Amino acid sequence: MFVEIEIADLKVGMYLVEIIKPKDKFQLLDSGLIKKAKTIISLQQKGVEIVLIDPERAQIPAEKTVPSESKQSFKEAIVKAKAVFDESKNIQKKLFQVS
Repeated sequence: MFVEIEIADLKVGMYLVEIIKPKDKFQLLDSGLIKKAKTIISLQQKGVEIVLIDPERAQIPAEKTVPSESKQSFKEAIVKAKAVFDESKNIQKKLFQVS
């Protein structure tokens, strides 16, 4: 099933089937996979507004995401880092006191 989208929503990895608007100004020679962002920019510069894509043939790379458990605020990270730093200072003090 094909889907109409605005050119601003077209991404690398999508399969372009046809140019919908404006049809009279520019004609697509061949449908195919969008491999480079440069292709999208070129279409925008030529005045293309709406395109038809085939989501089933898309090859969009998976986005790298951080697991939600490992997300923490900057403030929490600083607090943890300070605690580790303070602990290392205490270990160093004990080490030098023993020698």
